[in-house]
Amino acid sequence: LRLSRRLFSPLSSLSPHTRTIGSLHTPALHSHILNPTLALALVDVRPMSEIMSTFGRPISSASDQGAPVAYIPLEDILDSGDWMDSEEYARVVGPVVEAGGDVAFVCRGGVRSRLAAEVAEGRDGIEGALNFEGGQEAWERYLKEREGSN
Repeated sequence: LRLSRRLFSPLSSLSPHTRTIGSLHTPALHSHILNPTLALALVDVRPMSEIMSTFGRPISSASDQGAPVAYIPLEDILDSGDWMDSEEYARVVGPVVEAGGDVAFVCRGGVRSRLAAEVAEGRDGIEGALNFEGGQEAWERYLKEREGSN
């Protein structure tokens, strides 16, 4: 199943040559994790050194609960469309795209992931490219708030 665009809000483009993309928010990601039948792949665009130095629960905690996560640095996405030939793309993103699902890009705060989503959709033709609004920081805040309310 394809995620409803009603869960997402439009973003302003960084460039007049790219299209406006959707924005995935933490409640929608959490809903996906609880209901993995929705077709969604996550692409973490942070460099591996940044991912490894992250304190708290990295977005990979979503992967621990069943959400597919690929690690493809923003540099690789910006270089060319070759990132779509990578093992990570083939393992995580390709099957979701082929099934008509969405691809949400994530970074620490949502800026680099927005650029990655715009390039993936505008240059590379990936329909359903989304920015995970607020990134890793929003994910950590969301999980802490949920723990505090329990």
